[in-house]
Amino acid sequence: MTELRTTQTRHPITTLALRGICKAYTLERIFDILDAACEDERKYDFVHLPKSGGQTHGGLAIVNFLDEKSCGQCLQKLLAMSDGSLSGIKSIGQSYIQGFAENLAYFTVLSRQSAGEEPMIFEHGEAVRDIWPVIQKHVTPELITWAQEQLGIAWHSLA
Repeated sequence: MTELRTTQTRHPITTLALRGICKAYTLERIFDILDAACEDERKYDFVHLPKSGGQTHGGLAIVNFLDEKSCGQCLQKLLAMSDGSLSGIKSIGQSYIQGFAENLAYFTVLSRQSAGEEPMIFEHGEAVRDIWPVIQKHVTPELITWAQEQLGIAWHSLA
């Protein structure tokens, strides 16, 4: 995939999924790759690396960028890197969920269904230690309902 296209999403394309990440890659290595693709500026505000078993990550990274332009630029650099020095990521493309608040809502609903690890959230390039105030600020009841629909979860199952 060499370009992103807005499909039936509510927002421009701002979220990428990096799939098939080599299990030997550390979190530091993954962030080094992201930062290199973003020209050493943290142009992303949400990174979720779901874990698998005892691994530090499950081979998947969901990354939301500050805007569509940053997402597209980082995608192009990641794709260029994957042709050479970046052989430890099998595919890079558009994520199913798009947008900062949407990813927060999706994570919130998903975390109610199963205990899991929190995503990393960044403000002004710095990691936010307590993500729950950020979630409360950005996630509306409508987004929770939307995320539940995406996951096929009925409201009563979360009570």
